Amino acid sequence: MKKIFLTCMALVISGGLTAQTNVSQKPKSDAEITNAIMTVNTQEMTMAKVAKKNAENPEVKKFADMMFKEHAKNNDKASNLAKAENIKLKETKSSMDLKFTSEDKVEKLKTLKGKEFDKEYMQTQVDMHKKVLEKLDNTLIPNAKSEDLKAMLETTRTNIEGHLKHAQKVQSSLL
Repeated sequence: MKKIFLTCMALVISGGLTAQTNVSQKPKSDAEITNAIMTVNTQEMTMAKVAKKNAENPEVKKFADMMFKEHAKNNDKASNLAKAENIKLKETKSSMDLKFTSEDKVEKLKTLKGKEFDKEYMQTQVDMHKKVLEKLDNTLIPNAKSEDLKAMLETTRTNIEGHLKHAQKVQSSLL
């Protein structure tokens, strides 16, 4: 039932919310960009919690622990930056879509255990980190106006690239 509700909500949002409100398609302001990166961090932390519980492979568990810690740290940096620069977070259609997609993925992951979980979680990590790198390169970094935010995003990009390589390495060890 929850999955049907979330799917319906995603359809409603993607079909009409942008036209009815001031929610933009892609993050372009510092408020939208900061919200986007904090959304990514929060979703990664949620998935990592599930992975720490459901994973079988010690490397997958270790990866999940690292994901939780590093994304929590990055979320704190983004939050502190928002406070220091008086940035009021602003939702975008893109960040709302990410939340719905991630929530669906978390629900699926919760149903898996052991090796099946390990493979699905690591595939999700590879896919998500690729998407986040693309969004950082094409939208977030180029549109950041605050130099401090841009610097944080560039550091985040380097970290995400490292996460992707690590995820791919763990994933290849599962085959």
